[in-house]
Amino acid sequence: MNLPEHNELNLTHEPVPGQSVSSDAATEAQLNFLKSMGYTGPADITKEAASKEIDRLKKLPRDGHPATEKQINFLRTLGYTGPANISKGQASKLIEELKGKVDEKPSGPDEHVPDWL
Repeated sequence: MNLPEHNELNLTHEPVPGQSVSSDAATEAQLNFLKSMGYTGPADITKEAASKEIDRLKKLPRDGHPATEKQINFLRTLGYTGPANISKGQASKLIEELKGKVDEKPSGPDEHVPDWL
């Protein structure tokens, strides 16, 4: 999926003809959320621009965003040894598959309880 370059979205403090300009910097929460969504643009964006970018990113298919660090870490705990550069959608599917395999593991001989007990 081809996403527009961040400079095409005008996320900095540069004024755009005919638009009102907010000089308030994006909040730390906005910047953290943008980062979790795969945003790699400038950190000195305005609150308004950050809000618009968040709305835009939320509307994109999940496969357009890289997996979060939390997803990759959880995949590793489930035994995943593949690449970390997968999408959020791929990570979600892998998590479900691997969780199912962990839940379906047969009990070992030491864990078997005789039927007569």
